[in-house]
Amino acid sequence: MLLVNIIGWIATISTTTRLFPQLYVSITTKKTKDLSLIMTILVMSQCIVWMSYSILDNYNMPLLVCDAICFLQYFYLFMAKIYYDKLFCFKKSTIENTSNLEV
Repeated sequence: MLLVNIIGWIATISTTTRLFPQLYVSITTKKTKDLSLIMTILVMSQCIVWMSYSILDNYNMPLLVCDAICFLQYFYLFMAKIYYDKLFCFKKSTIENTSNLEV
């Protein structure tokens, strides 16, 4: 049982650190054009399903921690993609022009 937990925690560490390079680039350059929005949504939904499974599997802690951290990492990338690529937002010129309207 101890060996299973050790392998589980090693897998958790290796899985959660795989995204550090992408997070670093996104934070430092503030560029997310190369990220796929659909991929981040799919991975976040996958993490939710795996977290649900780990809870149903007698709180499999390595799996639960791994997917919770991965979900947070991909959620940050999702929000950065929306913010930096200005998706679902009004253009700045549209907002500035509305203040010049006479009532």
